[in-house]
Amino acid sequence: MDALHIHISPDQIAKFTGGPAYVQRLVHFKDHDCAVLAGALYELARSQPDNLSEAHAIMEALIQIIAERHACGSHLKTPQLGRVSLAAILDQMYGFPAVTNHVEDLARLSGLSRARFFRAFRDMTGSTPHAHLVRSRLELAKGAIQSGGKLADIALETGFFDQSHFSNSFRSVLGLSPSAFSEWFEP
Repeated sequence: MDALHIHISPDQIAKFTGGPAYVQRLVHFKDHDCAVLAGALYELARSQPDNLSEAHAIMEALIQIIAERHACGSHLKTPQLGRVSLAAILDQMYGFPAVTNHVEDLARLSGLSRARFFRAFRDMTGSTPHAHLVRSRLELAKGAIQSGGKLADIALETGFFDQSHFSNSFRSVLGLSPSAFSEWFEP
């Protein structure tokens, strides 16, 4: 089970801005064009990991849009969420930490009450902490499904209470059932 994170160096951004530039960590793409390209890159990396020429072209287009729309002249400090940075909270919400962490754990890490943490996170990112965790868990589940795992095992391994909860979340967020998604990867 893997998650895809895109790290872009300031040098790559500078190719499109004409000088030193930085991009603050983008929690999610509110920019439709960025979201489409990131989704295409993600799916290409999952389904055709050896297709480097197409991946490179998509990545270049994504970097260009990010540079043109989201770059600034100086390195920005990550905003604080209670006593820790938003980046530290997000690190606990991606990949395997998303499986074991819950909103209460993250609120405790921030030093804020659950309600205050919820509001602050939503204000900073545009989504709720729970929605963020579920989305991250579903990304892990998609990778496990593509690897041929059993749906009942995947549900538990990715932090869902049971297969029903997993299936309902999968359908709600991704628009199809886990079994329909798994059919795409059957030989």
